[in-house]
Amino acid sequence: MTAMHFDKAETLLVGFRNVRLNEPGTAEEIAYERKRAQQLVYQNMILRREAEASGDIQTESLLENLEPILLDIANLSDKPNKDAVRVIRERVERKNIVPLLRVNSTALARALD
Repeated sequence: MTAMHFDKAETLLVGFRNVRLNEPGTAEEIAYERKRAQQLVYQNMILRREAEASGDIQTESLLENLEPILLDIANLSDKPNKDAVRVIRERVERKNIVPLLRVNSTALARALD
């Protein structure tokens, strides 16, 4: 489940990064990404608690770093200003979260094979 969650979160963050703020349909794209983030927030909380309980510090840390980003996307307004979107995008890049999700997702999937 964690590997699938990482895949979904990675897809969300890449999609969010690629939203063009100056083009028609932006509000719909942001609404879609916001809804996906809302769904992932709850799953993230559960998986983080499970990782903490099992002592999986690496997974817990990644989920802990991901959660505020998902919350910020989930809580964007219907028509977010460009600065709000830019701040989230910059934090995603600064934390290097997309590559971390990709690596951990692949590692977890290999461990299950």
